[in-house]
Amino acid sequence: VEVYILGVFVAYTKLVDLAFVEVGAAVYLVAGLMVSMAATDATLDTEIIWRHRKIDSFMRPMRGPRVPLTFVAVGEDDPLLPSANRVSCLSCGLVLEFDHPVRPTEPSGYCPRCGHVVRHRKANSMSRTVALLVSAIVFYLPANIYPVMTVIRMGAGTGHTIVEGAIELWEDGMIPLSLLVIFASVTVPVLKVIGLSYMVETTRRKSHRHLPFRSKVYRIIDIIGRWSMIDVFMVSILVAMVRFNHMASITANGGMVCFAAVVVLTIFAVHTFDPRLMWDAAGKNGDAAYARTAGRGRRRGHTAVQASAYQDNMEPDRA
Repeated sequence: VEVYILGVFVAYTKLVDLAFVEVGAAVYLVAGLMVSMAATDATLDTEIIWRHRKIDSFMRPMRGPRVPLTFVAVGEDDPLLPSANRVSCLSCGLVLEFDHPVRPTEPSGYCPRCGHVVRHRKANSMSRTVALLVSAIVFYLPANIYPVMTVIRMGAGTGHTIVEGAIELWEDGMIPLSLLVIFASVTVPVLKVIGLSYMVETTRRKSHRHLPFRSKVYRIIDIIGRWSMIDVFMVSILVAMVRFNHMASITANGGMVCFAAVVVLTIFAVHTFDPRLMWDAAGKNGDAAYARTAGRGRRRGHTAVQASAYQDNMEPDRA
């Protein structure tokens, strides 16, 4: 919502050049909604919600009958099975511990808390991430070279690239919005591609360096990824609203299609990359990472362990 509202503000700066625009009360209400939702996201602890949800006493494997689970307490000094025996749920953060090593990408069953399919690592993470990154790079060049929209006034029209739109905002005295467009539409996609490429390459080389830093970079990339949608929302609003026949109209161009493809592909690349592979490749994802678990259960030699407050796909040194 907050990204869409910023897109509305940027679109407003374009509309005032074409027609008289009066801002209604709903805009301020939606802006208040944006602030309240951002505050809610910052203060909400999803782990509290999951802890209040009942965990089934059975686990459903991919095939075969359900298997019972029994929970016991686990202390910090209690011995744990090797990390290859643990599987984390990427949806709710529950961790299941088995009495045998689990195959990395094969599904182990359904989470007893949320029903999501659990597996030790994301399937084909590296290859899918590389494919998406290469596709994003291919689309990024035309996204910045070709116009993203064409503004037609009295029958004459000119195209605008992303950078030209930011320069126009700067010349109109709207420096904060200009900097925001440059950051969201130029800087963020470049940083996402460079950051993900760096993590993929260091994982391939089994690098031991800067593992905590690389994990933080992954989280930052995951958080800021959606901000690149500002220009996409802005153009969609203008195209829908500015339809004054020969007096004024706005059409989207191929540059916007390429830019939207870059945004979507990089978002998918972030979600297909498994940051835990960085720690696996460096040999650092050992039993010490599991000292702070909250509960443990056993099913036919298998156990279920409560995860920490972080979801495991966002906490690479776990599971």
